[in-house]
Amino acid sequence: MNKRITYLRKLIWLAALAIAVIPALYATNSTAQARNFYIAAVVNDEIISGNDLADRMKLVMSSSGLPNNADIRAKITPQILRSLIEERLKQQEAERNGITITEDEIDQGFANIAGQNKLSGEQFASLLRKEGVSVESLREQIKSEILWGKIIKAVIRPQITISDNELDAQLARLERDIGKTEYRLFEIFLAIDEPDEQSNVRKLASQFHSELSNGRVPFQRLASQVSQSSSAARGGDLGWVQEGQLPPEIETSLRTLDEKELSNPIHTINGYYIVFLLEKRLIKEENIPSRDDLKQKIGFERLDRMARQYLLDLKADSFIEQRV
Repeated sequence: MNKRITYLRKLIWLAALAIAVIPALYATNSTAQARNFYIAAVVNDEIISGNDLADRMKLVMSSSGLPNNADIRAKITPQILRSLIEERLKQQEAERNGITITEDEIDQGFANIAGQNKLSGEQFASLLRKEGVSVESLREQIKSEILWGKIIKAVIRPQITISDNELDAQLARLERDIGKTEYRLFEIFLAIDEPDEQSNVRKLASQFHSELSNGRVPFQRLASQVSQSSSAARGGDLGWVQEGQLPPEIETSLRTLDEKELSNPIHTINGYYIVFLLEKRLIKEENIPSRDDLKQKIGFERLDRMARQYLLDLKADSFIEQRV
């Protein structure tokens, strides 16, 4: 994508937007809405408004269990804006690939989340509104994730092949690892895509660690809202992971943890991790996965890595301007 052309398109489009929006701001009866109608970010030729950011902030604070105070909101704002930017990129990429979604699919995703909370869709929507949370913000989040799943299925999954020789080698390695340790893990991953993000991400990881350590925030609820790994959809659940299959920084931390203990934030080349060690055991022959299960596990891991790189490439090829 030619970023110069995109930038010119943006200037023309935003000028037209300003002409259309300014009178509406003066006409509205809601001071809060007017105050939030600023441009938080530009993603190619679309904007993310202050209202979008405020709505998502309410959703994250409500669903994660984080304390809703000014300090937490200030620290988490960059992460929430980043998520909104990624959602726009996913939707734009789906449109470029001719991938669509129906309202019924979004309704079903909403109903699934309601069901996890033992509520009907209507009850869940009513609860969200009662707490001042935007139902539409959640539906946008659901829409983006469904579209991203379709992109992964259509574009990335066909590129993944796992040969019999690779499976044989992995099974042989697992058999050699009998007697070593494996870990039942949950993770929160906060990515660092640009060097200037490191300070903010480190502070955010420290804040999350503090909230988790004090028992103020449930790990899985927080992971589902803020983690940038595919495991977020499972509340950060990584399942059983064998020794030697994790980044060395995480392996080193795990050796110091007892069962049901939380790690400190762990800095790796890709970002910061917080891991919760539920339990650990020695690898036994009966714990070695079947050939089919191993193939599925390798496929999921490879798919996750390729999807992450795909998103990074989208960011690199797009015009993105953050204003908050």
